[in-house]
Amino acid sequence: MSEVRFYHLTVSTAKDTLPKLLEKTLERERRALVKLPDEDDVDFWNEYLWAYNAERFLPHGTIKEPGSDEHPIFLTHLDENPNGADYLFLINGADRVDLGIFDMTALLFDGNDQNAVNSARSKWMALREESHQLTYWEQANSGNWKKKT
Repeated sequence: MSEVRFYHLTVSTAKDTLPKLLEKTLERERRALVKLPDEDDVDFWNEYLWAYNAERFLPHGTIKEPGSDEHPIFLTHLDENPNGADYLFLINGADRVDLGIFDMTALLFDGNDQNAVNSARSKWMALREESHQLTYWEQANSGNWKKKT
């Protein structure tokens, strides 16, 4: 089974956290699939990742651009993996059933949203039953991350 990391966001937002995780993914020479709940979120993140940091470039694409499946980061709301990603990032409540095809899945959820917390708890219990390697990352008030078991 694959490694699944839960990121409980309490200080930072997904807008702060996802780009940093994607940068680390590229540093490791891995490919990423970012699964979002709908096409509007894909459009938002596509624009956001182009502009989030003028000094860092995150090469990414969506189904709307030709050849985007060749990018190391692919944004989608569909259950697909056109760029052969090793890492999966689930954002804004997006879900996917075949996590086992990825080496690592990161589920980012808003710790200030009780519905998101409850959904993450349910997902944790279901994935534990499937024998995935689960880790929980808690964010301190300083914004630093601490791995919990």
